[in-house]
Amino acid sequence: MKPEHAIHREELNLKAGDGYPLRAVLYHAPEPRARLLIGGATGVPQGFYRRFAEYAAQQGFTTLSVDYRGIGQSKPGNLRGFKMQYLDWAWHDLAAALDHLHQPDLPTYMVGHSFGGHAFGLLPGHERVAGFFTFGTGAGLARLDAAI
Repeated sequence: MKPEHAIHREELNLKAGDGYPLRAVLYHAPEPRARLLIGGATGVPQGFYRRFAEYAAQQGFTTLSVDYRGIGQSKPGNLRGFKMQYLDWAWHDLAAALDHLHQPDLPTYMVGHSFGGHAFGLLPGHERVAGFFTFGTGAGLARLDAAI
């Protein structure tokens, strides 16, 4: 990436709806035309999505990535006794990220990787998302009878 196209990264401290502290990074688009929330996969720190977020910002999408509780920079110093549920990641963590990112002046989109794809259906306020793309997300179908 050339220096004149460098994307400004802003490290953020967010607070989930239940008060849990979260770390996030906002990638500012030089000429924003939309906002983009990244719903990450299970156990994948937000840094994994850095190049994608930078590219999206170059294309005009101010992009937010977040470490879910217990992952990456949002994990406590010691995981012994740490309690969380997958639903916390959607109901509280992604919801806080969406609340921070969404502004009425520009459309908000979301991309979900694996769990992030499933999380969209659990996300409070998902009606604020103008469009959604998912990849690497399982169908969630459990066949009870192999003959079906």
